[in-house]
Amino acid sequence: MIDVYTLIHSFLKERSHTKAASALKKAVHGVITLDESTVHDGPTLQRILEEWRELKAAADAMCVQ
Repeated sequence: MIDVYTLIHSFLKERSHTKAASALKKAVHGVITLDESTVHDGPTLQRILEEWRELKAAADAMCVQ
């Protein structure tokens, strides 16, 4: 679960949505700790969504045939 929040927090910070990133950090406080230095080892949230869309489009195209 921490990976999901870390991905979202990083995404918000990359897009300069500092208020939203701060609100997320406050919302999950007590459940997990989102440290500013926490870095997710892997693809960005944007890349994960792009891959999911590509896979979904391919699966949908196969179902139509």
